[in-house]
Amino acid sequence: MELRQAKQISQEIVDILKPHCREIMVVGSIRREKPICHDIDIVLVPANQGALAMALNDLGQKIKSGPKIHACKYKFEQVEIYIADERTWPTLVLIRTGSKEHNIKLCARAKSLGMKLHADGSGIEYVSSSGEPDRLLPKDEADVFKMMGLPYVEPRRRN
Repeated sequence: MELRQAKQISQEIVDILKPHCREIMVVGSIRREKPICHDIDIVLVPANQGALAMALNDLGQKIKSGPKIHACKYKFEQVEIYIADERTWPTLVLIRTGSKEHNIKLCARAKSLGMKLHADGSGIEYVSSSGEPDRLLPKDEADVFKMMGLPYVEPRRRN
């Protein structure tokens, strides 16, 4: 679907779900402003789990559903909604914005620094000075780049 249509449909979904969320953001190819979008990706932090679950069930034909993801068809378009919490929000927004190639570069950078960037949003794992595994939890998306010694890259430039 064209970006304009993807933005319109994703905004409808945001309007439906927003009353039940602390945070909600359209990510993926829409956030990267790609001219053609193959699906709609959204990351959210629930405010009211019960009301959100009902709103998700009413969105459209369910493809899969679990504690961290809800996929459905809305107006014949594939929608993937990723459920975060305050701790996983920054990294999950970054990873789900993509692109796949950009994420591979970030993961390779983390690995070169002896870290692991978790795709589930659970932060950046590293080995502490005591030799024990530990985790960095970024405060926002830009913080992930900073933790890896990289300048922030705007979503439109993440190809």
